[in-house]
Amino acid sequence: RMGLVEQDSNKSIIKKAREISPDFPGKLTLPFWIIGRNFCRPSSAQCGICLFSNFCPKFINFNKTKGK
Repeated sequence: RMGLVEQDSNKSIIKKAREISPDFPGKLTLPFWIIGRNFCRPSSAQCGICLFSNFCPKFINFNKTKGK
């Protein structure tokens, strides 16, 4: 939902996690789960209070297009 990967598949998610954290990509599992559970909901995303919004590709792109 955050737009970190183009395709929602295990292969692309693992590849992106390895790019972000090559030494231990699994350390991203819990933080992203918490973000998804508490802020990045499919029907009611709470981007305004999400701690990741400054780094979230979807939020950043949304704000760019909103300003046009």
